Amino acid sequence: MNVMLHAPPDHPHLHVREGNILAMQGEAMTTEAARRTPYELLVVVDKNGNSSGQVFLDDGEDVVMGGEGDKWTLVKFYSEKAGNGVVVRSEVVNGEYALIEKWLIDKMTILGLKKGTRMTGLRGHELSNDVEATSGQRRVKIVEKSSDGGEFGIAEVSGLSLPLGKTFKLEVKLRQS
Repeated sequence: MNVMLHAPPDHPHLHVREGNILAMQGEAMTTEAARRTPYELLVVVDKNGNSSGQVFLDDGEDVVMGGEGDKWTLVKFYSEKAGNGVVVRSEVVNGEYALIEKWLIDKMTILGLKKGTRMTGLRGHELSNDVEATSGQRRVKIVEKSSDGGEFGIAEVSGLSLPLGKTFKLEVKLRQS
């Protein structure tokens, strides 16, 4: 069976296999400008709620990746099902470079949740029925929706401002509605 997807030149489609985590940056006219945009994590959980991925960041100048200089950072991402939720965490190698560059994770999108899944908490902060909740000093926005075909749920969390150069652990509490 062939499927034709409409993909205009200015809006290409992205296909991601379950069990992967992608770190993406915003759009810009140049690579240099794009590197100044915050990161978004696309977490595509498998049927068991697990996924992983990594991103290697450097100055783009050194020929040897991860060489002797300090101008690189490696971040590994993991998600796993934990009770009624999903835990997304990172492990960071040589995080100082990402901290100096002030790279942040602003948004996390979780795909592959069971249809009708609702987000009820983030990092232990209970959420009301509102789409916004305060987490520390941050304003966190929650968006829940279904895929276009309605087969699975999607949860988006924005306003995170997580430093990419520091390890983090986000506990996302979920429940079936």
